[in-house]
Order: sequence, then structure tokens, then C-alpha cells
Amino acid sequence: MKISVDLPCSNEYLYKRLIDAVMMDIKQNTKARPLKDQLVNFSYQKISSNGQKIEITILEQVKNQKYSFKTTANGQSFTSSYQISALNDQQCHVEFIEAAKANSLLQTINDGFMRILFGHQRKKQFIKMLEQMAADYQLLH
Repeated sequence: MKISVDLPCSNEYLYKRLIDAVMMDIKQNTKARPLKDQLVNFSYQKISSNGQKIEITILEQVKNQKYSFKTTANGQSFTSSYQISALNDQQCHVEFIEAAKANSLLQTINDGFMRILFGHQRKKQFIKMLEQMAADYQLLH
């Protein structure tokens, strides 16, 4: 899945919101408090809403520009990446890319089928989340 969107907020603001959400997730699931600027290679586990055990590993972090992580569950992994670039002081461009890697042909087929069924809805929800972050920025500025 790939999503590209321009938002009416600064890249610094959006990056901070993403990292704050990550820090909250880490704290809620591990009680650990890693430094915000030293998350690369930090791994933690959490239980999803359906009871599934998930491992998250932070792969890359470039302040105000990039954040990527890998999620592993049931032998399947997803790599997700946010690339954020400033358009000007009050606008940014976000590119979100998510790639799945399955351990079997059957899982690969199932993933493709699920993307067809639910991909459009996921994209809409994701864009709505980013737009809400930008709306919050507008209220603050």
C-alpha cells in the first residue's frame, strides 16, 4: 500500500505527533522510556485488540523526515515507512508505504485478497487520521 498526501501542517509538527504516538505505545506496552531520538533498533511486544502477539521493531528514524518500523505477527511481517518532506513552513508532503512479506504462498494469496477487499477503506481511514493531525495543527497555529 502506498499513500501520498499533502497536508497543511509543518513536517516538524507531523513528525513530532508520530513519534509521540510511538512513545505512548512503547510506554503502554513495556513501561520502557527510550529517548525519542534513539529509537532505531528498539523492539517491543504488544497484544493486538484480537489477542494476537505482535513484535514491533523500529528500523529507521530521521528527525522531521522519516520513520519506519517492522511489525511481525504469526510468521508474517509488514514494513511501514513514513517519508515526510517540507513543502514550506506550513505544509508538508507525506508518503506512507507498507509492504507485506508472507511466509507461504497461501498467505501471500490471502494478503492480496484482503488488500482488494479492504485496501481502499484502509487508505481512506489513514488519510483521515493524517488530516485530523493537520487539523489539530491548524487549531494551534
